Amino acid sequence: MDLNAAELSILVEELRGKLLGTFIRNVYQLEDSSLILKLVGEEHVYELRIVAGSCLFLVEGSYPKPSAPSKFASQLRHYLDNRRLVDIRQEGAERIVYLDMAKKEHIVRLICELMPPGNIILTEDGKILACLNTFSSKTRRIEIGLNYSPPPPRFSYLPRKLPDDFWNKLREDSPVVAALSRDLGLGGKYAEEVLYRAGVNKQKKIHELTSEDREGIAKALKEIDLEFSNATAILYNVNDEIIFSAIRLHKIENTNIPPIFSSSLNEAIRRAYEHEERKNTIAGLIKPLEDKMIEIEREIGEKSHVISQLDEKRVLLENQLSILSANLQQLEEIRKGNTTTILSGINMLEYGRNKMVLDVYGSQIELRLDTSVGKQLSKLYDELKSVKNAVARLLEEKEKLVKELDVIKKKIANLRVSASAEATLKTQAVISTGRRRFREFVTSEGYHVIAGKDVSSNLYILKKRLEEGDLVFHTEIKGSPAVILKRGIHAGDASLEETAQFTACYSRAWREGFSSTSVYYVKHSQISFSPPPGQYLPRGSFMVYGERHYLTAELALAASLKREDNMIKPIVIPKKTAERQSLTYIEVRPGNTRAEEAASRIVSLLNQQLGLELSRDTIIQLRNEFASLIPYGKCILTQHGKQL
Repeated sequence: MDLNAAELSILVEELRGKLLGTFIRNVYQLEDSSLILKLVGEEHVYELRIVAGSCLFLVEGSYPKPSAPSKFASQLRHYLDNRRLVDIRQEGAERIVYLDMAKKEHIVRLICELMPPGNIILTEDGKILACLNTFSSKTRRIEIGLNYSPPPPRFSYLPRKLPDDFWNKLREDSPVVAALSRDLGLGGKYAEEVLYRAGVNKQKKIHELTSEDREGIAKALKEIDLEFSNATAILYNVNDEIIFSAIRLHKIENTNIPPIFSSSLNEAIRRAYEHEERKNTIAGLIKPLEDKMIEIEREIGEKSHVISQLDEKRVLLENQLSILSANLQQLEEIRKGNTTTILSGINMLEYGRNKMVLDVYGSQIELRLDTSVGKQLSKLYDELKSVKNAVARLLEEKEKLVKELDVIKKKIANLRVSASAEATLKTQAVISTGRRRFREFVTSEGYHVIAGKDVSSNLYILKKRLEEGDLVFHTEIKGSPAVILKRGIHAGDASLEETAQFTACYSRAWREGFSSTSVYYVKHSQISFSPPPGQYLPRGSFMVYGERHYLTAELALAASLKREDNMIKPIVIPKKTAERQSLTYIEVRPGNTRAEEAASRIVSLLNQQLGLELSRDTIIQLRNEFASLIPYGKCILTQHGKQL
């Protein structure tokens, strides 16, 4: 799949809003040579996937990483580790993205060439430090040590930058669909949409267009330009091909294919690319099975042909032996020379020179005159037995091949069904909890709660998010999160209890298997990062001064699904909150079941209880989300007081 320049411009703006100011923490290269940049911000951790010659997008969750870095990934790690992303921009109207990363005043640039054949190049002051692929053509060379030179520029449409003289850029002898796609850089789907709205035959040459055609095309281009300026991320499932778009495509929708709206163009691109990737993976799995199927079908055909020939021989031998055995006595007399009587159904072709040659059912049989007919017929019986055994053996071999073929066909069918199921886009797309640096939920009274995940995020929320009127919750147990109840001094008992329960569940009390623990809360003014005179405050610690208010909290969470418009969001919140909101939920308590296994069970149960129709892709995403929300990666599940 390819992005056009207009789509890329929208995507880059989305990425800028999320990624600027983040730090590079790692670089991975996947099997398909695409790169993953791990970027850490104040509140989120992102994974940016860059596919040379195709696209780039933020990953949902995380992909499996290779056990050892590639040479290219190692080079990039060396140069990029801990650098801050200070700029991300599109190069003019080209399908090229620059990522500028700084350490102090020192800047390096990662250049992502997304037009085929594609490349990823790291430069410093224009000089190439590393590249995915070396390249040489008449116009430029890409090689370590040389100065980077971009490909020759070409015109491409960008939103709000459609030139008035766009007709001058179109080749007169080209079909109009090709000219709009290539010469304006619209790409095929938007070129066809323009012509559909204009009512113009796409195969007309530019020089064949009437003034009415030209007016219609110009009007449609202006409509689309306005829609691009207010882009809406959309997906269409067209015969198992997922098409993403930044505008409504009436040409597709008027074939009764509904639009599926995404939260962002990044999300639409990710889903389209991953669908295509799955299809290619499944096609790769199916190809050797299909090759094996063809080979087996050939073997079955060959064996069937041999069986047919042997069966014909068996029938002939059985018929011959039947008539010869019935006339055994007379044949014996003929052999001895006692009679020359011609037998019914048997023709004597030759008699003499120590043999007689008979025609039986159109086939010649030779009998010696110096050996009894009975002995000679026994050899024919042996031959018949051998033929029958050969047929039986071949039938058995054929049956095994037929069974093997049936297994392969079922495997192929299952893979195709799996691919189709994964491609089915449901309206209940998942709103990710995101890889945030902190946890959060909203109490049953509507108060916002924020909790740190580790020492760093604890300090971050206390220094950056703590305001006057907030309450801070903590436990006496080492390893407790810092938890802020926003505007907590105005909250009721329900919010205090729910925040205490949340604090307890994500403290080390969960890992130790406690059923309940003590939680205290204080006002924001009681928190200090300065130790008493003469004392030392360890890194990540803070001081609490004054009176503490204690609550006893049960360690119990609730896993549920929250609907937002046509999407669903996985949530793990205090059990008390879920009860007060009358949610359908699965209770999660400290235990020894692995989070991945528990998450799978949670999704299955909620899917059944809520009557959802979730795609396989959505189910997998929900499993990953729930697994990431279970404290310390272990738990037990209960419902209505019974362990599940």
